[in-house]
Amino acid sequence: NGKTYTRYCRLLVGMTKNPFDTLIDELNPDGNYIDNEKAAKIKRKLAEEFKKQLEIGVPTDDDERTIKYLVNQLKNGRVVVKLFLEYQLHAKLYLSYTSDSLTNQVALLGSSNFTFSGLKNQGELNVDVLEQDAADKLAKWFDKRWNSRWCIDITKEFIKIFFII
Repeated sequence: NGKTYTRYCRLLVGMTKNPFDTLIDELNPDGNYIDNEKAAKIKRKLAEEFKKQLEIGVPTDDDERTIKYLVNQLKNGRVVVKLFLEYQLHAKLYLSYTSDSLTNQVALLGSSNFTFSGLKNQGELNVDVLEQDAADKLAKWFDKRWNSRWCIDITKEFIKIFFII
């Protein structure tokens, strides 16, 4: 389709609520709002949760090399991480762009979380979307959320997490 793409990874992280927060929201329907203060609080909480996950166990040499490589990619803008706060986002969509003239974008849509359980232990169901009109619609869906007012860049927070460990 003649599009050119910058080679970097955009990671969109969606928030889910724990059962207590879900109950509070159900009991107080007017409390379901987002503002700058609440967004900053969620951003800090997410950074703390990721840090806790990464502190479990002793990293191997390979783990440390991978983390250094990721930090370098984050610092150089090759990986950008944003947190989507507008509403709970449970979707799993992976987009890839190629120079192939028949399938210049490929989407993978399914249930796989980008977590240990999602990658190793659970039976997940995914489907690749090669048909270009459908893949383009999925890319537009992603871009709409990526460009939302309540989708905030947390790349710097990720870099800080990795330096703390």
